[in-house]
This record gives sequence, C-alpha cells and structure tokens, in this order.
Amino acid sequence: MSCGNAQALSFLRERRISMRELLVALALVGSMAATVAAGNPKPAQDRKGRSTKEEPAPPREKVKGANDELDLLLKEFKQAGDKYVKLITEVRPTLKSQEERKKLVVENDPSLRFAKKAFALAQQNPKTVVGVLSLRFVCACGYTSLNKELIALKKDAVKHLEENYIDEKWFWAFLPSIALETSFYDVKPFLRSCLNMSSHREVRGQACIHLADRSLRTQRFLNERGQQLPKEEEQEMIAIFERCVKEFGDLPTANTTIAKAAERNLFEIRNLIVGKPAPKTVGKDIDGAALDLGDYRGKVVMLTFWGDWCVPCRQMLPGEQSLAEKFKDRPFVLLGINSDPRYKAKKAIEREKITWRSWWDGGNSSGPIA
Repeated sequence: MSCGNAQALSFLRERRISMRELLVALALVGSMAATVAAGNPKPAQDRKGRSTKEEPAPPREKVKGANDELDLLLKEFKQAGDKYVKLITEVRPTLKSQEERKKLVVENDPSLRFAKKAFALAQQNPKTVVGVLSLRFVCACGYTSLNKELIALKKDAVKHLEENYIDEKWFWAFLPSIALETSFYDVKPFLRSCLNMSSHREVRGQACIHLADRSLRTQRFLNERGQQLPKEEEQEMIAIFERCVKEFGDLPTANTTIAKAAERNLFEIRNLIVGKPAPKTVGKDIDGAALDLGDYRGKVVMLTFWGDWCVPCRQMLPGEQSLAEKFKDRPFVLLGINSDPRYKAKKAIEREKITWRSWWDGGNSSGPIA
C-alpha cells in the first residue's frame, strides 16, 4: 500500500470493507508477475527448492508480446490499487451516508477495468500459460463483492478455464492457486468439473484435495462463530478426503503429498473440530511421569502451548496463574505442552512457580503432543 500502515489499519477497523476485500487482489500480483517474467510456473517443491515429484511441467512458451502485455497489466493494476486504497482510506471516513460510501467503493474500484483487459488477453491466447494466468487474475482480483459486473466476469473466466484448460495435463500446476485465490465467487463447481471431467490424473488429484479443502475452510469459519457445517456436507467432505488418499495419494501438493495432506485434515475433522471428543493424548510430563489427557475427562481443560524461549508465553503466565488459582476448587484444570529442553523447562517451572503439569514434547514446538 502506498498509504501509511496506521491509516490502513484505522480504515480496516471500521469493518466497512473487510481486509480480504481490500487486499486479496494485490496480494498475488507480485507472484503472478514473476511467473509471467519466467514464462513458466514452478512445479511443486520441498523447502529446499527440490521437486517433490516427477510431474509434467507446463510448456515453456513465449507468446509474442503477450507475456509483456500481462506483466504491464499487473504492474499498472498494482499502481491503480495503491491509489484506490489511499482514496478509500482518506475519503471514506468523511462521507456521512452508507450510500455515499458504497458509491465511492464501487465506482473507484479499478478491478473491473483490468479484469476486462486480462480476460481479453486470455481469449487471444487460449491454452497457454499467459492465458491461464490472465484468467487466474480475473478470478482473484476485486476489492469488493458489490460490483456485480465483475462477479459476472469471474463466472465467464471460470467457464473459459473449464472449456480450455482442464484437459491440459500441465494445468495441475495452476489449479491450486486458482482454488485458493478466487474471490467473491464459489469455485467448488469448477473443481467438481475438473475432478469428474479431466482425463489427467494430476488435474483430478489437485481438484480433489482443493475441493475438500474449500469445505474444510468453511467448517473452520463456522466453528469460529459457534456454528457447524451441515452433517451431510461434513460427510461429503470426509468422503472426498478419503478419495484423495485412495486415488491420488502419491501426487504432490503444498510441499507434501496429497495423502499426507488429506490424512492430516481427516484427523482434524474427526478429532479437533468443535463438538468432537478430544483425541487420546498420552505422554510424559516434565519430570518423566505419565500424563494422560483422559484422566481429566469431565473437567474443563485449558491447554497452553508454551516454552521459556517464547516471550509471549512468559507474558501470559500471570494470567494463567490467576486462572489456576481462581478455579482451583472447580472442575477445571490447566495443562501445558512444553517445547523447551527438559532441564530448561524444569528451571522455568521453579522460577515462575508454575503449579500445573505440562507434557514435555521432546524439546521442540512440533513434537508428538503438539
């Protein structure tokens, strides 16, 4: 953003326009421009940059003029977006009526103008990297859901993807970003089409894992608000994740395999979401004695993940100690999961006078308990 952080945060706190509405389009422009400049997207890689699977890469192409045209479009959109955010931040708070604010937001949004150019570029370059990147931009761009013409163009872009790309073997490399970045439009029907219609296993695999992932994201969103995903939708989501493991488990996705990603999400669905019994959790405490979460069944259990190396964890200790003291005669227990080397954890417990038990999780923050 070209405006200051303080101004931007002040504006966002008004809750008139969500952070997603303001930033979703700009967040991807840099990565898209880099992809266009390279003329080829990177295949799935591990953390050291090595390919996780020998999968087909998209064609290395240089569509005459089209790469440069898309690159320029993305740069101009970034500049226009900066100006738009600054305008909204400075002018919107001065407007008195909701109608005036809505008009300002919609009429000054540059997204539709650039989305039209990108869609035209995609039509001129079908079945190419430039074409799919242009359509991805259309799907992702937009600061507000109020522009109905932009939403209609997103629908056309998804239709164009379905008609021209889902049966291209290299399209698997673009499908994850399209699934994750599409804003203000339900991309799940498109993912179902990819899963059911593509003749390439790589494309079907990416569609399968991201179709289930979209439902899981919805479930998390609802859980945060004390709501539940309808039972039939949850069962369908589980079935799709299970299909991921069975049919596409060896394919790569997000620095892992589809099987590992699906199994991790299945564990969350079956054990960690609101309303599910806590999974069996057994380990050793700081002193080496057995510690079983099941021993506290029937009580309210508060878990705290902590380490003496973690400044925010230490800052939370007075509040946790106050809670432990306040509810010591009630069916309440505070349990920790510690990530320090054992000798450091013992010193911290003695120094801070910590009275509750903690699992020792192997001296790191991603141990078996965590």
